Amino acid sequence: VPMTQSQMKNTTTSCARIQVLALAAALLSIGCSGHGTPPPVDGGVDGGADSGAERTVTIDRDAQGTPIIYADTLADAAYGVGYAQGRDRLEAVLRQLLSATGRLSEFLGVGPRAGSTAYVQADRRTHLLRIPQTSETLYGTLDAGLREYLESYAAGLGRALEEARAGGTAPAWAADYAPTGTDVFAVTRMGPIVSQVSVALADAQRAPTVACPELYTDASASNAWAATAPLAPAGHTVLLSDPHLPWDLDPLDGSLDGYLLYEVHLVVGERRYGGVGFLGAPLFGPGYSDLLAWGGTHSGIDTADAYRLTRVAPGGLDYYLGPAVRTLQERTVSFLVRDGSGHRTETFTALYSAIGPVVEQGGELFTAVLTMLDQPGEAAVGWAVLTAASFDDTVARLDEFIGQTDEKNYVLAGREGGVLYVLAGRAPKRREGVDYCHLLDAADAMTLPFFDAGGAVEVVPAGDHPVVADPPTGYVVCNNSQPQSVTDFASFGVDPNVELDWHPGLYPRTSDPNGGGPRQRKAREALDGATAGSFASASSTWCKRLV
Repeated sequence: VPMTQSQMKNTTTSCARIQVLALAAALLSIGCSGHGTPPPVDGGVDGGADSGAERTVTIDRDAQGTPIIYADTLADAAYGVGYAQGRDRLEAVLRQLLSATGRLSEFLGVGPRAGSTAYVQADRRTHLLRIPQTSETLYGTLDAGLREYLESYAAGLGRALEEARAGGTAPAWAADYAPTGTDVFAVTRMGPIVSQVSVALADAQRAPTVACPELYTDASASNAWAATAPLAPAGHTVLLSDPHLPWDLDPLDGSLDGYLLYEVHLVVGERRYGGVGFLGAPLFGPGYSDLLAWGGTHSGIDTADAYRLTRVAPGGLDYYLGPAVRTLQERTVSFLVRDGSGHRTETFTALYSAIGPVVEQGGELFTAVLTMLDQPGEAAVGWAVLTAASFDDTVARLDEFIGQTDEKNYVLAGREGGVLYVLAGRAPKRREGVDYCHLLDAADAMTLPFFDAGGAVEVVPAGDHPVVADPPTGYVVCNNSQPQSVTDFASFGVDPNVELDWHPGLYPRTSDPNGGGPRQRKAREALDGATAGSFASASSTWCKRLV
């Protein structure tokens, strides 16, 4: 029986352990999920052979209703994920896809309630950011296996939608919608882009007299840590990742920016995968395979900047970029809006500067550096860890995904040992001594980002991002904290402020080895006080001490 994820969860939290057993699954705990490897249950199959395709996908449910999907290939498993999400949360999934492709108002009308234009405004924003257009362009550059994976998910979701239509339970507004792989890809890209928009807006609205916000306070909360030998037995690794997000943060209230979390586990031949991701895609945030587990927290690094543009002449398109005069690019954008029983066309002119998209407010023009607009984004990250041949393979491929997210602290653990922390994010290269957490003036050349020969904003190179791999302490831990505090560097004679030398454009360095607030200090104290073999079993006691 389809269930909501919030109905599936209990209130316990358990740790995660990767064991060295031929077919043992990696166990992952997140939020309020209390079970480890989900055992198959008798019956309860809500998927079978796809009509017209040579695939067999079986979906069982564990005691909490979480799907366990059995398939011969990852692509077939993705079909099962799409089908299961469609059975469980069809309307929410469809809205996710429509939001990411700028088609909310085409199917749902002007807004969620009388007097609201939220859907039209959301679609205007999505098209201004060119998420649908760049997703179409970038889709062809993706790894062929990833495209097949996303398209299979769309096919499974499409089947669930067709069954709902046949059973009279599909939303009437979705009568003509058919999901595609490109739609799913757009969903994976939208989160980091919208996150960067939020950072730029905060910069633009911060009064000059207001100090930059503390990067890490206990008000911001997510936890991730991993431990291996000597804290865990040789060949074992423990990883916990808790993003402190509610399972049912729902975009159906009209805010459009909410996401619903969804847990699923995959059995593909003799391999196992699983974890938690957002509705609308078959990828995992915190997750595991037989070979590694991964998770993380937001890092707080600044990856977006806001600028005021000064026109050369009032109402004109020419503006100052430093001392140079540039001309805004204009693009006419049109999309459909449901209007009664038919549709009308909404048209607006989108403006772009050399820095980024432009908005006008109160007669002034503003623009922002948004480094994720032309990037594949977190689909590339999710696919890299899902298909990694080994923990070492993931480490070797770090450069592929360090710059494919807005800002993250990633924590990874290998099945047979090995833990890793990496500060990831796509931050623009910046000039030292400039206050980038307030609104900047694009006419001031000393505040401008660096541009490459093609006119694109340069970003901090992957090699300038701190990486901590297999420290002698046996652990890495991150609670929205800075790299200097991820382990006890002093215990093995390393000064993190010297060794972890990162680009000044990421964020201000700190001399506090326990930087990160009370949660990071508490976790460090617990891990520093652990003895060899403390993680011989993944006890809930340790979880409570560290979370």
